Amino acid sequence: QGESSFSTNGSQSLLTRYPNGAFASLASADAYIETMCPFVQMNGKLAGIVVGGNFTSLGGQAAQGIALFDPNSTTITPLPGLSGRVSSVYCDHTSGTVYVGGSFSGGNSTNAIAWITGWTNLPFAGFNGPVTSITKAPSGNIIFAGSFDGLGNTTTPVNRDMQVINVASGIITSGSSSLTAGFSDPRNIICKTAAQDGPGNSWLLADATPGYWQAKFQFGFRPTKLRLYNTLEANRGTKTFRVTALPINGIMNFTTGGADGRTVACDAFCTLPENNSTYQDFHFVNPIGMNGLRIDILDWYGNGGGLSGIELFQDDIYSFAITEFNEPQCDDVSRGANSTATGPWTVTPSGNSSSEYLTATLTGPNLSFASAQVVFQPDIKQSGNYSVTVYTPGCVQDNSCPTRGRVNITGIMGSGTRTANQPVTTELFQTNYYDKYDQVYFGYIDANSESFRPTVTLSPSIGQTGPLTVVAQRVRFEPIASTGGLNGLFEYNPNLAIVDTDFSKSAIDTAGMSLQAGALINSLAVHDKNLYVAGNFSTGSFSNIFSIADQNATTLPGGGLNSEVLSMFQNGSMLYVGGNFTNTRDNNSQGLNGVAVYSVSDNAWQPLGAGVDGVVFDIVPLTLNVTANQPELVITVNGNFNTVNAFGSNASFSVNNFAVWVPSRKNWLHNLNTNSISVGGQLVTQTDVPGYDPLFAGSISSQALGASDAVALSGSGQPSLQSLGVNITATQASMSPVAKRAISGQN
Repeated sequence: QGESSFSTNGSQSLLTRYPNGAFASLASADAYIETMCPFVQMNGKLAGIVVGGNFTSLGGQAAQGIALFDPNSTTITPLPGLSGRVSSVYCDHTSGTVYVGGSFSGGNSTNAIAWITGWTNLPFAGFNGPVTSITKAPSGNIIFAGSFDGLGNTTTPVNRDMQVINVASGIITSGSSSLTAGFSDPRNIICKTAAQDGPGNSWLLADATPGYWQAKFQFGFRPTKLRLYNTLEANRGTKTFRVTALPINGIMNFTTGGADGRTVACDAFCTLPENNSTYQDFHFVNPIGMNGLRIDILDWYGNGGGLSGIELFQDDIYSFAITEFNEPQCDDVSRGANSTATGPWTVTPSGNSSSEYLTATLTGPNLSFASAQVVFQPDIKQSGNYSVTVYTPGCVQDNSCPTRGRVNITGIMGSGTRTANQPVTTELFQTNYYDKYDQVYFGYIDANSESFRPTVTLSPSIGQTGPLTVVAQRVRFEPIASTGGLNGLFEYNPNLAIVDTDFSKSAIDTAGMSLQAGALINSLAVHDKNLYVAGNFSTGSFSNIFSIADQNATTLPGGGLNSEVLSMFQNGSMLYVGGNFTNTRDNNSQGLNGVAVYSVSDNAWQPLGAGVDGVVFDIVPLTLNVTANQPELVITVNGNFNTVNAFGSNASFSVNNFAVWVPSRKNWLHNLNTNSISVGGQLVTQTDVPGYDPLFAGSISSQALGASDAVALSGSGQPSLQSLGVNITATQASMSPVAKRAISGQN
């Protein structure tokens, strides 16, 4: 008997286990599953398992980053409304609330939100940076951790309406245009001003006739300001007009400056001043997404209406792979955005995506960065902190799923004057079924200058063999604003309707501020009255892990660990940690290579043998019958490593990113004499399920060997499982490192 849910294309599965210990897939995702928790409502009923990650499809259902899994029927229910990646969920059964964190937007919040019977904004509107872990403190308050320094959403730039939309790239049409030579073309007014009025620079309507000017685009946008120049042609001018968004056909509401200097509102009947030598700005009251607009001219001055200039602005800063979609150099407002594509790129229709995009089909062995490349160059007008997001069109709409693979993203964000000009590099899978959004950078970006412009380069990752389909659409640069005053930790009291921004009242918030600026918190754990905090940070007395208890931050033995901690798993008084460390901060604890356990009762670090020869990403528990008919907990260690190190009388042995530690034997399962099941791949997370057996997530290939007491499954819903004596060992299947950790390496 063999069961497989193994994948090397970045996708993962919800997993259960057969009675012989083999893993079986319950639902496949098109990308990573990063977090799960059982959603128990206040009436005690299990609503399902909340599953989060950066997937766009789960169990064949379109689901953007989060969904609900029914363990009885194995059905998937998407929870629509978020755009981005979910990295952490915490199900609080006492309030019937699911707290959700990650790198996303939804409702009026960014990076943190709650689900009860639908999405509910938290009173602090989220955070200005990613959330990586959520837990409940001994006090009952909810603790959020990640890479942020303030509350609030991230979408409020200091200067508004700074990005110019490329109107010239649209399909421009008109109705009832004048037949006078030089005034009939509706494209005349693009990137023009009243100072350029006249033939070839103005567009006029026929005498005494209403008409329209219309633009449709091959990309979506969200305009915040419309700038119009009235024509100065003698006895001509537009008096009243309305703007309709396409394709929804909604009439837009605006505010604009009145003749007396006061702000006035308009919707179906907006007015342009007569003989105005400059522009009139109309600010969208409720900016919405659209891919076109129509200006209907309803009344006019003199003989007929007309315009001599139009510009559209937005807050969003984008660079498109199709350079015609990029911000133009228009009216001395902008330097213009740009992109450069090299390689066999062709334009692909937008389909269900937000815009057309470029596609490269590559063939041959040993593809490299040079096989195809797009360099995105945004127009960054103000230096500051930004979130950079790469948009990837789904593969279902263009039938490219079988040939999609991995891409390398490299960014230059600083000129070297304030920020380092070293490249930021990460890897993304493009195997998503539907459109997805990956944050590739969070931090400071220098503004454009005569000598510097930020760049983001997309190219195929090395080591792949064709046929390979690579897509490139757009990159967003999102300015970050916040309240400030935080540093990776925030304590939230759900019983208060208004958040107290005096963060010094919280020992947890204060502990975060004691860390160096830009601290990254990867994982939280709670034991008794202690909150354990782990990540990539340091102070004068501890590094990368510490505890908070009795309103005080306390160092762990040895001053913590000497490099980043990526994950924790707490089992009673034993706290298992994985990461990139090799010792304690003071270098007095040997054998802590990538993985270790902290004994709370002994206040001491203990090695797992001598660790592994690489980085541990995730620590996931399993129950096995290591001794016949005696189930016990074992610890799976998952990451990027090839060898389990030798210790005592035990020789080193080869693995492929996966190993199992047996706490009762203080040894690796490989070194024990038991029956065996070979396993390749990795586990990422696990959750207990009330009334059912645990669920797992990851990418696992398993094949039962020598399991004489395997039994057939019967009944409906999730199989009822019993752990039998097995030896889980790694196969030699190739497995790429889990790319979800790439962002943490930037801090």
